[in-house]
Amino acid sequence: MPQDSNNFDVIILGAGVSGLASAFFLSRSGLRVCLLDDYPSPGGNHISVNLNGFTFDIGSIFFFPDNPQFKMYPDSAKFFVPVRLEMSRITPQGDVRPYPLSVRDELLKHPIVFLRSLASLAFSRLAVKSDENAESYAIYHMGRYFYRRSGLENYLSRFYGVNPSSINMHFVGRRMNLAELSKLRAIMRNLLKSMIRGRTSTGCSKPSALARPPEGFSRHYERVAEVLRAQGVDIRCAAGLKGLRENEGGLEVNTVSGKLSAKRVLNTLPLKKVFELIGKPELVKLSSSTLCTLCCSSSGPRNFQTAVLYNFHEDGAWKRLTMHSDYYGTRDGRDFFIVEVTLVDEKPEPHRLFDDFVAHVQQLGLFLGDIRLEGHMVLDFAYPVCDMQAEKHRIELIELLEQSGIESIGRQGLFEYIPHSSIAIEAAHKRFGDGIPWVPFNGPM
Repeated sequence: MPQDSNNFDVIILGAGVSGLASAFFLSRSGLRVCLLDDYPSPGGNHISVNLNGFTFDIGSIFFFPDNPQFKMYPDSAKFFVPVRLEMSRITPQGDVRPYPLSVRDELLKHPIVFLRSLASLAFSRLAVKSDENAESYAIYHMGRYFYRRSGLENYLSRFYGVNPSSINMHFVGRRMNLAELSKLRAIMRNLLKSMIRGRTSTGCSKPSALARPPEGFSRHYERVAEVLRAQGVDIRCAAGLKGLRENEGGLEVNTVSGKLSAKRVLNTLPLKKVFELIGKPELVKLSSSTLCTLCCSSSGPRNFQTAVLYNFHEDGAWKRLTMHSDYYGTRDGRDFFIVEVTLVDEKPEPHRLFDDFVAHVQQLGLFLGDIRLEGHMVLDFAYPVCDMQAEKHRIELIELLEQSGIESIGRQGLFEYIPHSSIAIEAAHKRFGDGIPWVPFNGPM
C-alpha cells in the first residue's frame, strides 16, 4: 500500500542546526521524518543577506574543522573558506588587546595590578558566595578588582542584555566557560607558560577555522538538504505553521498547505512559539533577547588587526564585530563587517545604535575613515534570558509539552544557551543516534 504523504513517524519543528541533526539521525534509524520551518530555507538563524553588493550574516560565521557537520554532509567543507581566526577585545582602559586576556600587558607589566588582583581574590574567597549568580561566581574566582578591570563585567552585561547579578548559575556552565576564564589561578598557570614559551595570551589566539561560503550560508545548507532528502527526509520550508494538537494517532500539525500527522513531534522552535501553536501562549513567562545586527562598510584605517573585536569597554551598546572583508575581500575598496547589539525589552533602533557605535569606536581611535550603515537585521529569540526564575519555569514548560507528546531539543526548544553548533549536533546524536554512523549511507557525492 502507498504511504500517506502527510503521515509520518516524526515531525520536527524547526530546520536549524538541532532540527537538521535530529532529522539526520532519526531518518537513519528507519523512521519517516518531516522537517517543517516557517523560514524560506533550512539553516535556522544561520542567515546571510546581500546588501549593496556585500554579503552579511547574523551571528558567527566560523566553524572549526572538527565540527561534526562536515562528517554528516560530505564535501560541504569544500565550500567554506579556510581562515586563521584571530580575536581581540577593547579593554576598559580603551586599548585593543588579545581576547580573552593578554597576560603580559595586563598583569606582567603591572606588578601593582597583579598584587591588587591577588589581594582582591583572597578577600572574595572569604566574603563572596560562588553559587548565587554569574557575577558572584566570577568574583569568587577572579576577585572583584580583576573582574572589573578585565572588562568581563561589562561584556557579560552587554552580551546578555541584563546585569550579571541576574544571570542564574545554569547559564554559567553554558556560556564563556567561566570556570576556566575566571579562575585567577588558571591565569597564573598560563602566565608561567607564557614566560616559558614566549606567548602572551591565555588560550589559543590563532586557531584554524572555516568561514562560511563566500555566497553565504545558503550554499552549505543546500548541501545539507540534499543529503537529508537522499535519506528520505521530507523538508518543507515556508510551511506556515498554524497549530498543533493531539489526535487519535498521535499529533497533528496544521500548516497553510494542510494538516500533517505523526506519532511524535520534536520541537526546536522557541517555547513561546510552540505554546502559541498549541493555543496556550499565556503560560510562557520567559524572556529572550533580541539581536540587532548592523551591516556596515568602511574606508580608511581601522587601527586594529584581528577579524573579530569584542567590546569589554564600559561605553558603547555593541558587543562584537566581525570583519567579513578580511576573508571575502573588499568591495569597491571598502571593508565590510557586522556589528552585534543585544537588546532585552527594548525596540531596536538601528540608526541610533549605529550612531552610538560610530561615536564610540572613533572616540577610541578606531575606524577613522568613512563608515556607512548598509542595512540591518533583527533576530527575535536570539538568546534565552536565564534570569533567576527562568530555570524552574523552563523545566515546567518542557514537562507540559512532554505530557502532550511534544519532545524538546536545541537552544530554543530547551531554552538554554548552546554556544556552538557542534554541541547541538552531539546532543542530537546522543539522543537519537546511538549506534548510527555519522556518514550518510545514500548522500550524493
